Amino acid sequence: MFVALGEDALDTLKKSLSVKPKAAKILHAELAVGALARLMKDPKAAEAAKKAFKEKGSDKATLTIEAAKTLEVKLSVKTQVLTFASLMDKAKEDADKKDE
Repeated sequence: MFVALGEDALDTLKKSLSVKPKAAKILHAELAVGALARLMKDPKAAEAAKKAFKEKGSDKATLTIEAAKTLEVKLSVKTQVLTFASLMDKAKEDADKKDE
C-alpha cells in the first residue's frame, strides 16, 4: 500500500510506482567478536579471544542481506572467529567434565 499526501501527491505516486526494481542491500552489519567476548559473562571468553584474535581486524564477522529477484543472506567470518568458537567449545567441554 502506498500513500502520498500534499501537493503533487498523485504525480509522486505515479513516479514511484514506475521505477524498475533493482538489487538493494537491506542490511549490512559488521561485528567485532573480540569486543563481544569482553562483554560475555564467561571468564574464559576473554582468554579465548586473546588467543584467537592476535591481529587487528581478525575478529570480524559480517552479515549482509540483499534483495533482488531472490533474497540473499551472506554471513562471512574471519578464520580466527572459527578458532574462537572452537576454543569456547573446548572450554565448555572441559568445564562439563569437571562437573561430572
